[in-house]
Amino acid sequence: MFSKELQELDHNTVIYMIDELQDQLDETKGQLDETKGQLDETKGQLDEAKGQLDETKDQLDETKGQLDEANATISEKDAAISMKDATIADLQLKIKELESRLSK
Repeated sequence: MFSKELQELDHNTVIYMIDELQDQLDETKGQLDETKGQLDETKGQLDEAKGQLDETKDQLDETKGQLDEANATISEKDAAISMKDATIADLQLKIKELESRLSK
């Protein structure tokens, strides 16, 4: 009889230990699910930040293109001004020559 009671006690102990392990497993699974949720949320934030970064990069590329175009226009206008300055200098020289001829 005593042996049967010990056997029953051992059986109950095993069941209790299994229940405890199952509780720990369930708790760990819950923590894992929570961590996975946080990871998914962080990944979403990272994807959003990447999208914003890509958008900013596109805007920067567009601005750079506009700046390059503006610089090209400035270079063209500088060249035109230089040509006009040379023309003005030539005309001033001719005016002086003509004034010099008139004064003789």
